[in-house]
Amino acid sequence: MRPFRVVSVRPLVLLPVALVCLLGLLVFTVIRGNFSRKESYRRLFNRDAGQEVCLQRSAKRGEPLHRALELAPCRRNVGTSDDDQSFHLSAEGLLRAVDGLCVDSGLRLVPCHGQQHAWAFTQGSGLVHVESGRCLTRGAGPEVALLVCDDRPHQYWWLQRDRHDLAA
Repeated sequence: MRPFRVVSVRPLVLLPVALVCLLGLLVFTVIRGNFSRKESYRRLFNRDAGQEVCLQRSAKRGEPLHRALELAPCRRNVGTSDDDQSFHLSAEGLLRAVDGLCVDSGLRLVPCHGQQHAWAFTQGSGLVHVESGRCLTRGAGPEVALLVCDDRPHQYWWLQRDRHDLAA
């Protein structure tokens, strides 16, 4: 019978194996994070003048690109593929409609292209377009505009958290 022999492994041989394992773990984590994170789409609404209105795509049908935004009475069905009142505010500040288009400084829906479409939001306070420094402002009737921030109720916006945020 042969005596038990200890085989020594050089540390340099283990280094590539360890790096491959770490790389595999990193790739798995990134893929899992990208596919398990679901964006939640919610209403963006204003309660000025005793009437609750939601931001929505213009009711004028046609070419979906560059469609203007307007205000309308809030509806209840959030996040369906044909819902014109559902938006998602990403961690990067992009305000997206359900079809993936972003709200730009002209208050139109356009393909997303980084910082020129970034918004800063404070619940119950305001929605500020980062590049221009102007606030989303409720106008008369269905009109919505990007104006100098004045900290008044026509510039106070909320993102619906659940069905209880909207008045019945």
